[in-house]
Amino acid sequence: MVDYALTLLPDHTLDEQIRLSLRDFPEEHQNINQTPFPPVKFRPISVNIEAKAPGSGKNDLMVQLSIWVAAQFKKLEMLRGAKSVDIGLPMISIEGHDWKAHMAYQVQDGSIDLRERTHRKHLLRVGDIQTVLGAACNG
Repeated sequence: MVDYALTLLPDHTLDEQIRLSLRDFPEEHQNINQTPFPPVKFRPISVNIEAKAPGSGKNDLMVQLSIWVAAQFKKLEMLRGAKSVDIGLPMISIEGHDWKAHMAYQVQDGSIDLRERTHRKHLLRVGDIQTVLGAACNG
């Protein structure tokens, strides 16, 4: 499981639609996300966030995000009844003070393409918490 997630808080109508769309699935699959964790069971996860201490390894961080987003794609496939899902899933990795944006896409063969978001060939840094200006970029 990732450390944090930004979720959609459905209004009453959308909440009812989510619950109705899940009622025909077995009880263990009656959740909108890849986890049955009660606080997010019916609140769609829109952004996955993984945080690691400085120096703990970018590979571990990206492996965790990759596994989590692969499970999210599988859940979306199950809900749609389709082999692949044509959508990008945003993610944020935090290692120490550095925040980076990523996007995951599902390729036609079902594999996952995970990319660091870039702007004009430079890594898109969401911000950092080392300076007041860097922290302001996070908001």
